[in-house]
Amino acid sequence: MQSADDRELKLLGRRHTFAQVVQAVETARRVGIDNLSLDLMLGIPGQTVESAKRSAAVCAELGVPHVSAYLLKIEPNTAFYQRREQLQLPDEEEACTLYEAVCDELERHGLRQYEISNFAKPGFESRHNLKYWHCEEYLGLGPAAHSFLSGRRFYETRDLRAFLAGQPPIEDVDARYLRGVRKNTPCWHSD
Repeated sequence: MQSADDRELKLLGRRHTFAQVVQAVETARRVGIDNLSLDLMLGIPGQTVESAKRSAAVCAELGVPHVSAYLLKIEPNTAFYQRREQLQLPDEEEACTLYEAVCDELERHGLRQYEISNFAKPGFESRHNLKYWHCEEYLGLGPAAHSFLSGRRFYETRDLRAFLAGQPPIEDVDARYLRGVRKNTPCWHSD
């Protein structure tokens, strides 16, 4: 979904509209899929607290049991990165205000925050997300996939040709930093 505001969707370069999101949720439900999750994007150029809260409220109104809310991150080699100087992005304090407002709105609608960016009705927490949070092992398959096995973090190259040619995975965070992590702290966070 990313936003319930078509203007914000257009600014993100998305081809879908909010009406299409509603239609997709309704179609999923009609064919028997009820365990749905929607993503929200925070920190969109020109986004307001009111529009962010409205997007969060709409997720609840659509009855989805899981929502992820992410702050926009400008990545190198993207269209946004090329235009980053022209974008009117919120500063850190404004981004925090958007995030806190969305957290409050989702909680108000019964979607409990169980991880930094994830909210769910009881019993609908993502097992996938909780594996990261609880420092459990996982295996990623394919280009750019990340894994954590036997105390090692590694990822595959994003380059499809190099991946298919058998390029070995790239070592990631040193697992020694993961020992002794406080409870309720994501294990991928290191000092």
